[in-house]
Amino acid sequence: MKKIIILVVIVISISASANTLVKSLGKMQHSVVAVDGNAKPVYYDIDRDGKKDIISGSDNGKIYININLIDMPPSFDYYTCALLSNSNVIDLIGKSLPDVADWNGDGLGDLIVGGYKSVYIFTNCTVTPGIVPVFAEAGILPSLGGTTNIVYGSGDLSVKVVCYDGTSSNDLLVGENNSSTPKVVTYYKNIGTYSTPVLTNMGAVKSPAGSELTFSFGPSPLLFDWDNDGTNELIVSDIVDNDVYYTTNYPPEWIKKTTFTLSPRMSYYKLEACGDINENGKQDLLVGSFTGGLFWLTNSGADEASFSTYMPVETVFRTNVIFGAGNSCAVNIWDFNGDGLWDVSLTRRNKSNMRMYKNFYKPLFKSFEISQLDYVTADRFYSYNSNQYRYTFVSVYLGLYTNTGSYSSPDFSTYQKLKEGTNYIQHAYNHTTFDICDMNGDGKLDLWYIFYGTNYWLENTNNNLTPIYKQREIAVDNNNNQLIFSDSKFIPEMTDWNMDGKLDILFADTTGKISYYQNISNFPPVFELKGFLETTDEGVIDFGSTPYNIGVTDIYEGDWPVLFVGFIDGTTHMYEAIPEPLLFINCYLLFFIYYFKMRKEV
Repeated sequence: MKKIIILVVIVISISASANTLVKSLGKMQHSVVAVDGNAKPVYYDIDRDGKKDIISGSDNGKIYININLIDMPPSFDYYTCALLSNSNVIDLIGKSLPDVADWNGDGLGDLIVGGYKSVYIFTNCTVTPGIVPVFAEAGILPSLGGTTNIVYGSGDLSVKVVCYDGTSSNDLLVGENNSSTPKVVTYYKNIGTYSTPVLTNMGAVKSPAGSELTFSFGPSPLLFDWDNDGTNELIVSDIVDNDVYYTTNYPPEWIKKTTFTLSPRMSYYKLEACGDINENGKQDLLVGSFTGGLFWLTNSGADEASFSTYMPVETVFRTNVIFGAGNSCAVNIWDFNGDGLWDVSLTRRNKSNMRMYKNFYKPLFKSFEISQLDYVTADRFYSYNSNQYRYTFVSVYLGLYTNTGSYSSPDFSTYQKLKEGTNYIQHAYNHTTFDICDMNGDGKLDLWYIFYGTNYWLENTNNNLTPIYKQREIAVDNNNNQLIFSDSKFIPEMTDWNMDGKLDILFADTTGKISYYQNISNFPPVFELKGFLETTDEGVIDFGSTPYNIGVTDIYEGDWPVLFVGFIDGTTHMYEAIPEPLLFINCYLLFFIYYFKMRKEV
């Protein structure tokens, strides 16, 4: 009998990965026009193809150009930054607040840009129509035609080129946002010619009594036919309110006509007449927001303008979300519009301004809305069982605001301080972070709470509308060591990252990295450190700043969780969890086949 003996030796090598591998999904994208930080838009046919384009200033000193591809309704491509003739990007120190006008009489649109303390001229040097122009840096106004009466201020200057008194072209209105009060709009008269302007300071615009018009914040001026009578009114946007003035004489002396307020609040660098966008026979406005978004304000008034709704300006292509360089944002994943899909909201660092990105499908963010309420980066929003919750800080305690309104008209006006038993849960500025989760699966939202670096979990014993928590427990790791960080600024995100039915934790920390702690016990939780999150291309994820809220959801509906992280450059990046085996098994087949006897008869 022949016998075949096969000896198979399988060598199993066990290697514990120092970090956890994730898949980069790139930067979060949308299909709306947006710039870096505050937006100051201008509506002008910059490429001379017969269609008006959008040229917008920004917080980072650059000027963004969105070319209009279709006349009506307008449809824009993604932005390009305005360039000098040497291919360098126009880049002012501080904010850029542009207007566009033919400043030198050659028929080309030049950039007149308000900056910090000065106004600059960039002359258009592209003669060929139909292409995005480049510009020559001509210097500080009025460098063309004279060197006296330099336009100057002590803060950011918002400019508008106008025919102010009916006798000259290329006059200038300048609103100044400085640290002093009151603030005014200054009129610079062109005493030169159309092709060679020379400006002289005529002082602040005034009322018939000779008093200067004053404003609380940085005013931005616009001349606009408010009542459709063939003459322009003066509109001065001033963060919260927009004052409308009329005049009966030239040079103008302005009489207050009305004030209108935009909700949500827009920026003081904002208004621009843009023609009849919705083709209803009335002049509309283009507006820039605090968060860098551009919107149409459609006029629904009869004899006079009335602006009650706004629509985001959209592009035909998807482009990266821009939120403001140096302003990495706090991310919240919640259903803010009640359609059953997880949406994304971004809150700008150190600003109470939130963008709300509606998720259309797995995920498709066509546009964003501006929140009508003021929020801070420490806020945590949660949608659960048809209710919306806002957890935040109330004085020196943690507080809960419940939406008592609707999804379309939220009302987070009342709050309660959260209790641990009968004691209020404390908050210490810059030393308290938290997340909300149903830790034990009982349908009640529990609390993960970091106080001066120590990680606690608090179980909710009441209900979600009026939670009361058990006495806090210090979280432990798999060696029964208490989970305490030397640096108290760690942002927790509770999520089932590996989809094993247990809530894990991702921590964003002040090094700009994100560590992963796997829950190996379920409840009460016990955590095992799995290192930092890293990708094969980027290495260890580094968002480069002090952390704010990060967000995780199964936004692809049933696939692996996706992490949203705000980076210091103002972009938001997405990372998807990938299955990570517990062991890496390398099989080396070492075999020796010995033929002792193969059906050999003795």
